[in-house]
Amino acid sequence: MRRKSETRMRKRVFLLLLLAGLSLRAWSDDSAAPLASTPFVESTWPGIEMHIPEVKRIAGNRLLIVVELRALATAPASTLIGTPPVYPAHLTRKERKMDLPPAPFSLQGATMTEERTQEKYEMVRPSSKPPFYRASAILASLASGKSLFLTIQFPAPPPPPTENGITAKQTVAILLPKAKGVISNVAIPPTVTSR
Repeated sequence: MRRKSETRMRKRVFLLLLLAGLSLRAWSDDSAAPLASTPFVESTWPGIEMHIPEVKRIAGNRLLIVVELRALATAPASTLIGTPPVYPAHLTRKERKMDLPPAPFSLQGATMTEERTQEKYEMVRPSSKPPFYRASAILASLASGKSLFLTIQFPAPPPPPTENGITAKQTVAILLPKAKGVISNVAIPPTVTSR
């Protein structure tokens, strides 16, 4: 009886470990760097934080940076991720009563600084050829407890020097529009060399 119970317990533990392993994000590509330690930075939207969950090397010697906008439990029930309409001063009273649509929020203007050399990089336009990635602009409503994801691309900085056959870890700092601070110590994946 005890042996059956132990066998069932082992099967349950194995099944739980298997399910946990399947639920983890697979990093099957050597050109991606998981960034579990990257901090969240407050944004100018109340209760919305910004985070970099992934950096990946892509074609054209570029870095693809994934940006997460996360609404905390303290965020309003719904936050407009966009720019409210601004009425020009010269409009008449009647024209001011017209509804103008909000503009999408854009990561345009984001900058990346290589932390070792302090060299700054401007974002680059995505390629018009596949593969295609998430946009760098969005107009959406973000509910409390939910997240939205955008991507931006930067030129990949030159790799750091190698000492004794070991390449130093390379990190960057990223400043995003609407962020209250810089997201620093973001590790970028090393260049893949063919053997």
